[in-house]
Amino acid sequence: MAALPISAVESAPEDSSEHVVCAVCGADQPVRLFEKHGLTIVRCRPCGLAYVDPRPSWSEVARIYRDVTYYRNDNECDFGYGDYLGEQRELLLPLFEQRVAGIERLHPKRGRLLDVGCATGVLLDVARARGWQVEGVDVSEFAVAHCRERGLTVHHGLLENVRLPAEHFDVVVMDDTIEHLPDPRRTLLELHRVI
Repeated sequence: MAALPISAVESAPEDSSEHVVCAVCGADQPVRLFEKHGLTIVRCRPCGLAYVDPRPSWSEVARIYRDVTYYRNDNECDFGYGDYLGEQRELLLPLFEQRVAGIERLHPKRGRLLDVGCATGVLLDVARARGWQVEGVDVSEFAVAHCRERGLTVHHGLLENVRLPAEHFDVVVMDDTIEHLPDPRRTLLELHRVI
């Protein structure tokens, strides 16, 4: 698969980490909880949100998702999935069938569905098979190329950087995504603009 140009993903300066305040309440009162994979997990004293601080720069985080290693790594690295393209895809299909059915109970008329953080497009495949017009957004060069090879319309980058039309989508899905975002508030504002 051909890699997409890295310029499609907005990169932060190449520093290795940055101190961040709480993305929910803006407080700068982190309380250390624990460390995992060399990252310190803290809890915001005022509101209780748990997050990584200091966190790796966005360019460093984006490298984790860039290629097939995140989706098929036989658990050889700290992040990602053993086999998201094979065995785990088959496990996800019934889950995403349920999720799309739940969406359809709230929005019975099929329309335009956007999956933010669509990964390899499993939910997009399910929704398209059920009659939805689907598009996706993901930061992984590999995942976007994998989706496009199967005829899916998937944009590379962060939602707020791909410039989708305003009020274009009927439904937006963000499944297991918000915790990966460098600026969740900014992404949610953009989501509000496109729905």
